[in-house]
Amino acid sequence: MDRNEQEAQKERQEADRLAKSGQFAASFLHYTCALQFNPHDLNALANKGWALVNLGRYQEALENFTRFLELKPNDAFILANRGMVLCQLNRYKEAMKDLNLSLKLHPDEPKALNNRGFNFFKMKRYKEALRDYNRSLELHPDQLTTLNNQGMVLMNLSRYEEALKDFSRSLELRPDNQAVLASRGLALLRLDRYEEALNDYNLSLKYNPDAPSILASRGLVLQKLKRYEEALIDFSRSLELRPDDSNTLANRGATLQNLERYEEALKDYNLALENSPDDPDILANRGTTLLNLRRYEDALKDFEHSIELRPDDPETLNNLGWGLGRLERNEEALKNFNRALELRPGAPNILANRGATLLNLKRYVEALKDFNRSLEIRPDNPDVLVNRSMTLVNLKRYEEAGNDFDRSLQIRPQMPESLANQDSVDKNALCDLLMNEGIEGRENEDAFGRIDLLAELAVELGRQDCLARAISWYGVLANKGIEGELAVRFDASRANALAGNRYSTKWQWDQPTLAREIYYLRRAISNPKFKRVPPIEQCKILNNLGNRMEVAGRVIEAIEYWRRALEVIPSFGMSLCNRANSFAAYAQAMEDEGYRNLFLYVAHKEASAALASTAVYTHPRDQQNRERTKTLKEKIESIIDIDATAALDPLTSSDTSQTKEEHDYRSWCLTNRLYLNPLNDLGVYTIANTDPLVLPTHLVPVDSPHIFESFFDQLKQEYVSARWIAI
Repeated sequence: MDRNEQEAQKERQEADRLAKSGQFAASFLHYTCALQFNPHDLNALANKGWALVNLGRYQEALENFTRFLELKPNDAFILANRGMVLCQLNRYKEAMKDLNLSLKLHPDEPKALNNRGFNFFKMKRYKEALRDYNRSLELHPDQLTTLNNQGMVLMNLSRYEEALKDFSRSLELRPDNQAVLASRGLALLRLDRYEEALNDYNLSLKYNPDAPSILASRGLVLQKLKRYEEALIDFSRSLELRPDDSNTLANRGATLQNLERYEEALKDYNLALENSPDDPDILANRGTTLLNLRRYEDALKDFEHSIELRPDDPETLNNLGWGLGRLERNEEALKNFNRALELRPGAPNILANRGATLLNLKRYVEALKDFNRSLEIRPDNPDVLVNRSMTLVNLKRYEEAGNDFDRSLQIRPQMPESLANQDSVDKNALCDLLMNEGIEGRENEDAFGRIDLLAELAVELGRQDCLARAISWYGVLANKGIEGELAVRFDASRANALAGNRYSTKWQWDQPTLAREIYYLRRAISNPKFKRVPPIEQCKILNNLGNRMEVAGRVIEAIEYWRRALEVIPSFGMSLCNRANSFAAYAQAMEDEGYRNLFLYVAHKEASAALASTAVYTHPRDQQNRERTKTLKEKIESIIDIDATAALDPLTSSDTSQTKEEHDYRSWCLTNRLYLNPLNDLGVYTIANTDPLVLPTHLVPVDSPHIFESFFDQLKQEYVSARWIAI
């Protein structure tokens, strides 16, 4: 062996070692060196090509494998590799030639079978792909890649149960494969097994918490489970990582729609349609949002465009008909309902809508037939009962009409004649029902759910009778003993009920009710199970406690509780709004203009985050606080130059520590907010790492002793000494 061969062997051995440890970039360099010493080293050529594949440099890998095959034309293994690279480059026909030749040379080579199966998959020739994967698994049943790929083929063939088996078998062999966990989660989602799907997505995100596609998929599962606030967090996080994903924008829009946040939903649908202007589902969903916003003409345009793209969708035809009906274009509406019922005969909601249109057209006999058919399927729909009652009145069948109306009242009590304020009527009826049924003999979870709902409705409706009953029931349930996560929710709910009782009273210096609210909220966050309640609930409780502290005049503590809420969900909108407004108010108390501007600058940062599309809000009423924060942001921008201030990096100062001990001490003081400096309250910013606190300007006689100043200086010295001792 000559010197060049020795050097080539040495470089190749080092490259092999690096490749085995996954250091493909380094191994590539050593393979390149080996080939400089010996250009015909086939092992180095083959392994260099594989390193390039792992680096995603497919074109270079192709050139490498081609060079190998020039030296050794019929190597089945390298043909299989080159076929796989060509497939990655979307050159499927060329890939197929290499893979077919590889399998002609070695018919039972699993790698070639798997690669050809993947090439078929990319060409959407799923049955042929399945044939190759089946053969490969017959030869080697425990090939992870083949199991996973076969599962994906089965997913595309809508054979979800079989796909589930493949993914489960793969996870038995390698339980921590986050990609396969996500794939199995998708299979479970398609099978409507949402809780199991959620478990898989949770595990997958444990291994890769910033995977946008998996976050979006988990959001979809949470949406199916009607856990809309949590779904919103996942969709928003996914969009931070991949802002232009149309499907995720559309899914977040649907979630916002379920939360009745229609304006925000509309923004998401608009963004989604910028990227996918001809997606019929997104168009139909935006149309539904526009209906809820009573923008009927705009809604019709979306429904019509969606139907042009997908003419046979009964739900979109139904919605188009409903929108036309709102514009009193009843004949056109009727045509759409007829077409929808041809596609989905017997759909009770479409029958009910067509019946309402026929009623408007005074075609009472036909309307009655539709209402009858709808009620055969859904006999307890109060809206359809009322419409049928009105139809029977027009047919002078008064006794039957009365029976329908009475029955609708039994389902939905106290319905007003005008039906104009149905939401309020429903909620009052529910309050009455909850009070009549009581909590005696019920399990703690059930009893708490009823009390919590009664208290929430009572505050919203101003029903003092219901609120008094709810507050008394909290005491009854507390005496039974509440434990675990339920105790956290119980204390938070009790505090909110007490607050509802306080809202109707005049402000007084001594506020025992407020003190009790603070006590229950503090007990909730001190509960060892607090961290186990959903993150959105943790944020609400911490935010509410901050609000109570602000009412009590303890603003600095309020700011800290809002900060803790943002540690749980950094985009929690209400805490961002609260901090922005508090920092702006705090700024007015600053005598020093520089400090005042710093508080306004941070208030602007918090306000900007509160107004961002990723901010998480949990109630339609939060919109009022957003508007107030928007006004504040604009006011701050009129006072200070935000861009110029940001360019100065005003929250950072240089480290003047002369020793490591001093540096550690200063960092400890800063982290624990122990400097005598109001800038502590802005957060952990190095600009706050001094003790500049001084007395405000005050006047004393010229010859008076400096008693006041001396005591102040002594207090500062004692505090600083105690701080040094405490570390």
